[in-house]
Amino acid sequence: MQPIQTLDEFFTRSGGEVSLYHMGRHVVPCPRESLAAFEGGEMAWPEPWQGQAR
Repeated sequence: MQPIQTLDEFFTRSGGEVSLYHMGRHVVPCPRESLAAFEGGEMAWPEPWQGQAR
């Protein structure tokens, strides 16, 4: 078995249902697809702190 490298991989292997939320200035749902794309370097975080990435 290969080691788990990302949170999305952990959630996928565990088989459990997961609800993700970004908790910055307000609580926003975060789809698993967005988490996977972010962890894979395919996209920036969809809700950056104060509207900009740091």
